[in-house]
Amino acid sequence: MVFWNTIWNPYTTIKRSRIASPTGSPAQLATNLEEVQQFLYNHFQMHPDVVYTIPLHALQQKEDTILTVYDNHTLIATIRYHFIGTYESTPIHLVDCFCVHPSWRGKGVGDYLLHELHHMMQSMPCALFLKEGRPLPIVPFYQGTYVYREIDKRHMNASNVTIISNETAYRIMQIHQQFQPFVMIYNHIATESARWKLYRSGIHHVLACIQDTYQTLNITRMKSHVTKQMGWITSWIESPGITDAIRDDASYQLSNDVFDMVWMNQIHTSNASNQWKTDGPFYWYTYQWVPTISIGRSYCLLQ
Repeated sequence: MVFWNTIWNPYTTIKRSRIASPTGSPAQLATNLEEVQQFLYNHFQMHPDVVYTIPLHALQQKEDTILTVYDNHTLIATIRYHFIGTYESTPIHLVDCFCVHPSWRGKGVGDYLLHELHHMMQSMPCALFLKEGRPLPIVPFYQGTYVYREIDKRHMNASNVTIISNETAYRIMQIHQQFQPFVMIYNHIATESARWKLYRSGIHHVLACIQDTYQTLNITRMKSHVTKQMGWITSWIESPGITDAIRDDASYQLSNDVFDMVWMNQIHTSNASNQWKTDGPFYWYTYQWVPTISIGRSYCLLQ
């Protein structure tokens, strides 16, 4: 890719010249969300058995922008500029739903969409880009490893966990920020998919948010079709002095939820834990901004 880069000088702005569309048709704003939804369901796959099942109401919210590219009236690529919240009063967007039809991959369609998005969003240029698997040849803002576990609904233990409201969660985060600053990007308007939980053990606590990935794993077992919903923990704020043993118990109890499978960052589990399976590395890249605080164990990055 030629577009994404981490800017270490906050006063530097990346300039890109426009490039021609490989299909001959210019990018345009999405007008048919049902078509985009079906396109992502068919082609936005990290694994052959996983499908992206995002509902229409979540696909394009008020402050989101979706760009599309067509070839002879056939949709062949999409990209979304998804508003996730503010960081120190700066609006931050997430670049996702970045999908190119298999027959058009490697032909410059992705670079073209990124260039067009760059020019369209120059008034709101600060963004995050999540890359899973192999890293890009640039310095990431943050990197980690995904782990996941399947939830056994018959033996769920969440005795130390309380479900709390968005408002309560935000108040707790603001208190933490005063004494232990961490990267916090969230939307003040309640996110429908966000489910906040508070884990307590003695003097220790962990505040976490679990969200729907809008992905389902479709597998066949014993000639029966099984569909598993996938969630992930996108915020983890812990009190000082937590041990690996407490952190491991918190990750287990907090992940017991309505989802069939849950993903999270490996650093929130103990190295000796056998409850979680390793999925692979992930990388966060920033564009046109750099946080003044690096991500440690505590962070809030709502999707």
